[in-house]
Amino acid sequence: MHFIHARTGKTHYLLTIALLLIVSTSCQKENDAQKMDLEPVRDISMRDNDNQGNASDIEVNFTKQFNTSPIELYRIYLLKSNQLATHDLSFLESLSEAHYVEVAPDDIFPVQGKLLKQQMLDTDGDQIMEGASYRTAVVSAPKDPGLWRPSLAYSEVDLVPAQNNLVKPYSSSLETGAGNLAISDQGTLAMSPYDIVADLSGSNTETSPVHFFDAAASFTAPNQLFGVMGGSAFDSRGNFYMAHTFAGQILKIDDNGVMKMFEYAGPELSEPDGIFINAKDEIFIADRKTGAVIRILPDGTGDLVAVIEPGVRGLTGDDAGNLFASMNRENGAIIKITPDGQTSKFAQIPTFVPPDYLPPFLSWTGYLTYHRGDLYIAGTSTHRIYKIDAIGTVTVFAGSGTKLLPKGDALTAHFNRPIGLAFSADGKHLFVSGCLDVTPQHVQASRPSRIYEIEIF
Repeated sequence: MHFIHARTGKTHYLLTIALLLIVSTSCQKENDAQKMDLEPVRDISMRDNDNQGNASDIEVNFTKQFNTSPIELYRIYLLKSNQLATHDLSFLESLSEAHYVEVAPDDIFPVQGKLLKQQMLDTDGDQIMEGASYRTAVVSAPKDPGLWRPSLAYSEVDLVPAQNNLVKPYSSSLETGAGNLAISDQGTLAMSPYDIVADLSGSNTETSPVHFFDAAASFTAPNQLFGVMGGSAFDSRGNFYMAHTFAGQILKIDDNGVMKMFEYAGPELSEPDGIFINAKDEIFIADRKTGAVIRILPDGTGDLVAVIEPGVRGLTGDDAGNLFASMNRENGAIIKITPDGQTSKFAQIPTFVPPDYLPPFLSWTGYLTYHRGDLYIAGTSTHRIYKIDAIGTVTVFAGSGTKLLPKGDALTAHFNRPIGLAFSADGKHLFVSGCLDVTPQHVQASRPSRIYEIEIF
């Protein structure tokens, strides 16, 4: 009987433990069921800001939840792109702090994200390396785990750290509207001013100077204000030509700062804009109102090259004598003009205008330039710079498509309505003019402006 009683007691003990486990598990499940899920972050983006070869120049940004009061912090992880299916929330929460960085909700801003740590490991425990493809995972950790479950979100685009083309400011803030850029053989960079208000109103009010940047300080700008100025270019002797659009004139400024109207014998211009000067010092000018493209020879005689549709903005040319015009229209067309005057649509870049935008829109595309076999064009309305190869294939050369202030890697930099482009003579620097104003409601060109420099690697 004693043996049976001891056995019965042990059985009762085991049954009691089992019942307690069942009750505990049931309560845990009930508690878990009563917890609320934290809303995940969204719009995760990654930027490779420099050429450090590790995680220290990778910046992660995202859109926070509307209500961040339940959130203690965010944990940011980098995982190899092929690990998305296996590295879930449970796996990430098992990793040590060597695999993530933490950031408080108040330290994430729309224009500045979180820089990662130099020695940060990916979720496999490996160092961050150039050439590998990564995604970002962001875990939102709650203040009260008894009430909230953490949430997880992944970035949607791969980031491959590499040797980047880097963007940095070239000029200080300029109290003028961003306009076309031109660079001389002697290294002088010039920006002609553009006033969107005057252009929309049809006014020729003169409000802004021409800006010259010259390390040798050998170029003198005239002490004069201008209104709606169009394209510009330097000839081989360093003379600067600029379209005075509403005046229907071309202005010429020599290297002593002496300015006068450029006179020639040939077709008249109504609203000149794009200007291109080839190696022979032949000057080509596009009229945005009539679509006429004229040529002026060094002896001052001019003739009509072709007529394309109105709305032309920029003009450039290649080594074979072809001209290319950017159309400041919704279709984003790039028109090719052969040496014998034949015209055709060569390519088309994306454009954008906000829905229900009522004022006339004059900021579809910017100016373009030719460099070593390719065209480069400023996508003003899309905040990007496009590259077009010899057969008309369009790719994004720079710009994330988000309107902010650019820095870091050219592809992920947030340009702001770029309009003018000019390459340095050695091809190692691309200068870009754009806006500094980031007010969301300002979707067309505005002031102040700044010139940025892309270092080409």
